[in-house]
Amino acid sequence: MPLTVQLPRLLVLKLFEYVQYQPNQIVEGIISQAPDNSLHCYPPLPCFTPRNTMESAQMLVQQMQPNHQLFAFYHASPQDTLTPDAIYKTPLACYPKALFLIISLNIKGVLELRGFHQHDNHLQELTLEVPAE
Repeated sequence: MPLTVQLPRLLVLKLFEYVQYQPNQIVEGIISQAPDNSLHCYPPLPCFTPRNTMESAQMLVQQMQPNHQLFAFYHASPQDTLTPDAIYKTPLACYPKALFLIISLNIKGVLELRGFHQHDNHLQELTLEVPAE
């Protein structure tokens, strides 16, 4: 049974906003969790060329506010499907508790979001819930 994760509607809208403003580019960023369990979405780094390596992950994580923990990496690309492949395992191997969110830009007029987490050295899909607010 997949793990279920609730994402605040405003956070999901912010992710979609970041992606829509850069529809022809790869967009990568992070979401952190504050001590009060609230989530904070960081904008993608300007002129950032994702390489899906330890160095890229560390560059993104350096944006976090003090006392926050890494909650998730997010990724969107105009060519990507919603399925992670082996190259995305590098950041997750470095930060095994982080989730990995993929936003699809491949669908005209609709943005789609899928989530994954690392479990037993494999990526397992999450059930994402966005409660109505």
